[in-house]
Amino acid sequence: MEYSQVAFDRAQREGKPLFLLFTAEWCHWCHVYEQETLEQPEVADTIARHFVPVVVNADARQDLMRQYGARGLPTTVIFSPEGKKLFSFAGHVRKADLLATLERFRRDRAVSSAEVARTLPTDAKKKAAPQQDPGREGYARRRNAFLAWLEENYDPRYGGFGAVRRFRTLQKFPKPRTYLFLLEETSGDPVWLGRIRKTLDRLARGLYDAVEGGFYRYSVHEDWMRPHYEKMLPTNAALIQAYLRTFETIGDARYRDYARGALAFVLQKLHDPRSGGFFGSQAADEEYFPLDRAGRARRTPPPVSRDQYANWNAEMVLALLEAARVLKEPEYGRLARRTLDFLRTRMLHPRLGVLHHRNTRTGRVTLDGQLEDNAWVILAFAEAYRVTGDRSHLNTARRVMAYVRARLYDPKEGAFYERRSESREAYRKGEAFLARKPFGPNALLAYALARTPEVAGGEGGKRLLRRLVRFLAARTAPAPDEEAWFLMAYRLFLEG
Repeated sequence: MEYSQVAFDRAQREGKPLFLLFTAEWCHWCHVYEQETLEQPEVADTIARHFVPVVVNADARQDLMRQYGARGLPTTVIFSPEGKKLFSFAGHVRKADLLATLERFRRDRAVSSAEVARTLPTDAKKKAAPQQDPGREGYARRRNAFLAWLEENYDPRYGGFGAVRRFRTLQKFPKPRTYLFLLEETSGDPVWLGRIRKTLDRLARGLYDAVEGGFYRYSVHEDWMRPHYEKMLPTNAALIQAYLRTFETIGDARYRDYARGALAFVLQKLHDPRSGGFFGSQAADEEYFPLDRAGRARRTPPPVSRDQYANWNAEMVLALLEAARVLKEPEYGRLARRTLDFLRTRMLHPRLGVLHHRNTRTGRVTLDGQLEDNAWVILAFAEAYRVTGDRSHLNTARRVMAYVRARLYDPKEGAFYERRSESREAYRKGEAFLARKPFGPNALLAYALARTPEVAGGEGGKRLLRRLVRFLAARTAPAPDEEAWFLMAYRLFLEG
């Protein structure tokens, strides 16, 4: 079943717990979990007879991933028949372990989360003391605290900032916004430049596909050399920008070449020339990607997920605009304009703002009211206006901003709600509006407004940005890249 009130009503009516699985087409371990555990007859029979099963496409429902705190795939969430979340666990669970857990739960309905939950750890973070002053002293304190955390968590052997301990390994994820922040804030410091170079060199050695171009999503080892082979549009879009900016700062042509290779991969494998938009991902394949060019030529390439997402396409617009500027190649600018047209004509609703997901098989576009999608699209059109001077892009950014202010703004706190959706069939009762105010999308929106003040406009826009910066300054970012977004917005706000 799909995630909806109907599924939870059935669970309550039948007195069964609900078994919710977050999965994705590109996810290698999702397929392993499904084939080696969930599709085994004994497991499948247990879930079918004693639970209400719900499967969620994690890319199409990024809102639910955020809502339930799922920070990795696959993620399993168990709810009581009354709809209360009981526990969740991330990763591939062996058949015997899952059966034992489900049996204990069926038997006494009192399995503690400590017994079964294996939550996905987040990066260790040094908590900055909340502060209300959005002035220069407050910025300096926050900036220095973040730099101190980055220095403390820098890996001098392999590069990178902060590894994630999961399943007895130290995993490394790229942090492209953090690299951009460091390039802006420390470009004259040879020590920091050396750290950025080492990080990008080691990252590329392990995560860059030297045969077909593009970057893999992350490494399961701290040396970057054991990649998870899925290739995601947002990962590549963000790293393209980081490598281009590093090339521009340092002048080393290797970083330009890595960016070119990633651009070539995205345009060859993920671009949809008919719509002008981009598909979301290419699946991981542990047998295909380690092969050389000749070996791959004899195999079928991993499939591409042909769904399209507004936030990821908006991030790719930023990469194309940066490529056109740094490489001085107008074709990338033309492609950026095509993607902006795609966002404007396919993903922007005249009344409901930006819609998140387009199913290319049916043409159906769904899921309105998400702050994250709207913030990314505002930034993409605002940046296009900055680069080209074309006021039609500014007008589109203003149009989306007007929707966000009308539907998602909390004037009491001066920040924006996570969602207010009219897609009620996609939620349980009372879930279409989510009143929490997530740090990351609010920081992203603050960056867009600080970088292009014309989007919010006039004194009212300045007051809105000031209040948003004050709101964020009193809170701690949950991840390094989100802190980087905020600090870049904070600095632009002070300079404005």
